Amino acid sequence: MAQRNKEGAFRALMERFSRDLIEAITTHVDQQIAAAVSRIETGRRAYAGRTDGRRSGRLCPVPGCGEPGAGPRNRWFCKNHASKLSTAEQKSILERNRRLASEGKLPTAVPAQRIVRLPPKQQRARRSLDMSCRVEGCTNRSRGPRAGFICDAHRAELSPEEQRAARERWNARAKGQSAPEAVEQPKLPDFLKLGAGATLLGPLAALARTATPHGPKLAGAKPNPKYADADEKQTPFDDITTYNNFYELGTDKGEPSENAAVLKTRPWTVEVAGEVGKPKKWDIDELLKAFPVEERVYRLRCVEAWSMVIPWDGFPLGDLLKKAQPTSRAKYVAFESVVQPDMPGVKGYAGIPFPYLEGLRIDEAMHPLAILAVGLYGESLPNQDGAPIRLVVPWKYGFKSAKSLVRIKLQETQPTTTWSQYASGVEYGFYANVNPEVDHPRWSQAKERRIGEVLRRKTLMFNGYPEVASLYAGMDLRKFF
Repeated sequence: MAQRNKEGAFRALMERFSRDLIEAITTHVDQQIAAAVSRIETGRRAYAGRTDGRRSGRLCPVPGCGEPGAGPRNRWFCKNHASKLSTAEQKSILERNRRLASEGKLPTAVPAQRIVRLPPKQQRARRSLDMSCRVEGCTNRSRGPRAGFICDAHRAELSPEEQRAARERWNARAKGQSAPEAVEQPKLPDFLKLGAGATLLGPLAALARTATPHGPKLAGAKPNPKYADADEKQTPFDDITTYNNFYELGTDKGEPSENAAVLKTRPWTVEVAGEVGKPKKWDIDELLKAFPVEERVYRLRCVEAWSMVIPWDGFPLGDLLKKAQPTSRAKYVAFESVVQPDMPGVKGYAGIPFPYLEGLRIDEAMHPLAILAVGLYGESLPNQDGAPIRLVVPWKYGFKSAKSLVRIKLQETQPTTTWSQYASGVEYGFYANVNPEVDHPRWSQAKERRIGEVLRRKTLMFNGYPEVASLYAGMDLRKFF
């Protein structure tokens, strides 16, 4: 009997505990459900209040604008307001919108939007450079802006005026304008052609040009026997001064001499700056007095496969750089040529950007062969040859010897140069050492045409200056061309 009473009491206790537990769990679940429903309703009411896209952060927050926002970088202002409004004005508008939103007074001009996708940006088509010869009816390929877009055969056959007229007619046709009446051009006889772009008329072209008047004599310029080069026949003065590449004065070989008077060489300063202890801006006359001038006979090899032998008057570039006291960070030397507004190439189309830029490694610039020329044949440098002062680096192609210098900067990084940017850098390298084993993509460099001669001669490694070979020990000269 007593045992049954105990079991009944325990059973009653467990039933009561079960009821209390179920009631507690039910109450807790009801509370959680109620809280969740309350949060949902609160969020729904808050989202329903965002009737203006300016609060969603996807449309321009300027009242009444409604244009798509230009992203978080512009604080979601549209492109128009992002560019017109100052930062302070933008912050003021955002603060005003936040205040009105908190008061429930933000106007509802436009519906809310989530993400605005702008149309894809249209890619601008790149214009390819037409390398065809500008002479009407000619199907040959020219050598580009260096040759005035005239093929070798017509460059030798036509005068500068005829070449210029052919370019003008071609440009007029390209623009859809009525071209000037063409003058019938004489055809080059086949028996005069030598192949590879050379002709018998080519070396004689410079002789047919107008002779250049001689300039004043340079005082105290004495020949340096070490660089006399007695085995080489010097190119005549008239050839040196009428067959030039100087794009600021024109793209045709004869145009620099025709336009030489445009270049103003006084007053003139040359700035030496950058990684140096003593930067200075030199007046040209002060520079001529500070460094003794000597005559050096150097071979000049153009990348276009023609050459000359020129008696330069100048002084070592290294002497000027030592005066500036280069720092340990000076690894390269950058050169900048003059730009004057009256220069025909600067005013018109020359095919390259200005100013003309070149560069050397510091050890190249310090080599005794590298000079700054201020004259030739014992006379002041003619304008078309780079007056009043130019760089001469005889073991490199001629385009490395920048003309009419106004700035020399020593720096730690390799400088940008004008021609190394041309054709994505595959035609003209930074080093540009004369190398008969590395051809230009469009012609051979194994031989050259000496101005004044008919037959081509073999090109020498480093243009016949083997003493510079140690500068490039261990370098792959096909890669670093």
